[in-house]
Amino acid sequence: SPNHGKLRTVAKGVRKTKLLALIEGARMEEPKSSTESTHVDAVAGSTRSSDDGGAARPPRVFLGYRVSTDAGLVERLHDKLKAEGMDVWWDRKCLKPGQPWEEGFADGLCGSDVFVPVLSKGALAPCAELGASSRCDNVVLEHQLALELKHRGDLRAICPVLVGEVEQHPHLGDIFGDFFKGGGKPSCRDEVVAEVEAKLAEHLG
Repeated sequence: SPNHGKLRTVAKGVRKTKLLALIEGARMEEPKSSTESTHVDAVAGSTRSSDDGGAARPPRVFLGYRVSTDAGLVERLHDKLKAEGMDVWWDRKCLKPGQPWEEGFADGLCGSDVFVPVLSKGALAPCAELGASSRCDNVVLEHQLALELKHRGDLRAICPVLVGEVEQHPHLGDIFGDFFKGGGKPSCRDEVVAEVEAKLAEHLG
């Protein structure tokens, strides 16, 4: 089952200890393919690939988020993880010039080892409005693609970051509070969004 972790964050900096422990402790159950000759290193959750002469590399972390609500937080999370030596895929840094966004994030996710979706109340709220005939919600598509990759053994772990509403702490200042107590989880209908399913099939081939 996927590794899940709840990360409490501070507005002026992201506490990353738990998230790093989850990422570094991730283990690949099956190689992505026999042709890649990729296997898990014995320490630190790193991987080796014959393509780079056997040199150890950190897992590639894909940051998933809703741009309209969480871009600033994800930028800080990206910077913190990069400072720790992580290989991070973030659309603002990793999309190729001229590449369509949907194609780019799908390629990036398929080439990553760990999916880190940032889940806030604002990011998830639009999901409550989705119905079978709704237009494709890119956040939902991203999550569905990650779940399919994990099920197939092509993704090592899913580590969600649950972001509560901003609260005032007497010593820390502004912090993100409890995701669940703050009503972060929306009430959604049990619907299959046809456009999401069609795009999922397209990207998975």
